[in-house]
Amino acid sequence: MKIKKRLNLKILLLIIILLMSSGFRCKCVSPDVKDQLKPITINYWGVWNDRSDIADLIDAYRQIHPNITINYKKFRYEEYERLLLDAWAEGRGPDIFSIHNTWVSKYEPKIAPLPKKIEMPHISYRAPLPGCKKKTEEIIEIKDTPILRISDIEKKYTKTVYKDVILGDPKHGYAIYALPLSLDILALFYNVDLLDKNNIPFPPDSWDEFIEDVRLLTRIDIDQNIIQAGAALGAYSNIERAFDIISLLFLQNGADLNNIWGTRAQEAMSFYLDFANPQKEVYSWNNEMVNSLDAFVEGKLAFFFGYSYHIEEIKSKSPNLNFAISTVPQVNVSDPVNYANYWVETVYKKSEYSKEAWDFILFLSQEENLKKYLKETKQPAAIRGLMESQLDDPEVGPFASQVLTADSWHGYKNFNLLEDAFGEMFEVVYENSIYTDNVADFLNKEVNPEFVSLPNLLKSLTSKVQRAKE
Repeated sequence: MKIKKRLNLKILLLIIILLMSSGFRCKCVSPDVKDQLKPITINYWGVWNDRSDIADLIDAYRQIHPNITINYKKFRYEEYERLLLDAWAEGRGPDIFSIHNTWVSKYEPKIAPLPKKIEMPHISYRAPLPGCKKKTEEIIEIKDTPILRISDIEKKYTKTVYKDVILGDPKHGYAIYALPLSLDILALFYNVDLLDKNNIPFPPDSWDEFIEDVRLLTRIDIDQNIIQAGAALGAYSNIERAFDIISLLFLQNGADLNNIWGTRAQEAMSFYLDFANPQKEVYSWNNEMVNSLDAFVEGKLAFFFGYSYHIEEIKSKSPNLNFAISTVPQVNVSDPVNYANYWVETVYKKSEYSKEAWDFILFLSQEENLKKYLKETKQPAAIRGLMESQLDDPEVGPFASQVLTADSWHGYKNFNLLEDAFGEMFEVVYENSIYTDNVADFLNKEVNPEFVSLPNLLKSLTSKVQRAKE
């Protein structure tokens, strides 16, 4: 009899073991896990993405974390910073927010850096065995989120991203302050029909070729009005992202962005100004013309410098315009230098849900999720693993091919002040009709020679650059 009882006990234990190994889980969870499973809402603010761009990824994230709601809101660029700061001051700001790559240092005091460890409850579902009447089982597991280290940023992203998102110092250490979803690069848009009519089979690779093409493509009437522009360069207020084009020329010519009144910067600026100088052969633009994007859309501009986000804008304004995109001209074709302009995602320091917010950014940054995002938005990849797959795309490819050689301005506490300073400098240029590469010509003008000369303008600008860093 005892033998039979022992046998029954063994059978019962075996059944319990089999049930556990076949997916049986105790539904009891600890108070800590229960607390982490409470419904929360993460507010996410951005400028350029529509909610539809990340809607599928939000849904995918909620499959793993159904207790977390991601509330994404898009703002107009012109009002974004003001609304962001006002909201935080009133205690209602976002948990996740997008900032321009040049704003990371500015917002450093308001950012919660990526933590060294994130532990989150994950929910998954296990289907019952065939023939079993038991319902699909919910499984709750506490898992560590794979964390990016500083060394990972250097390997996974480009050098300009590394310079922008890693902040700190040797004494207090370094941390990751933001992550990009994409990386836009300045590229050359061109009107295919205008180039064809002038027997130009390919867009220029070098600035020397670019100059020759601009001379062929520019048309000026007997009253000296530009009726067809080869390129929109030389002015500022009526040229899309003129600041970026000038920055590109500085970088390509080897100018020190912290000391932009040196010879290299003067050469780059003189080259740029020549395109708006009526005395130069490359004269093709002036301060009185319409905005460069409008001129390109109207078919009156052959070469336009722009970004991937300009593609849809051009198509919507002029569906029949026959245009294509190429890499920007280079000073040294064998050693290309390009210019990056992009946004990054980060987390507010006082967010109640900073751990969950960073977990969502890391989820977006996974390669398979970025692939879906980039396909939806048609933007160039910021991570090395996805760049090659974009090279054959006729629209995204030219941008993607320049990513690894792109750089930008770094470490500015008030980058907007720097852009404003460039605008002020060009106001002086136009007020005094400054178009020359000969400093003596400036000194002969009836203006203050200590200020109105290209070297002194750039020297004055350099002091403003330093103030923008502080």
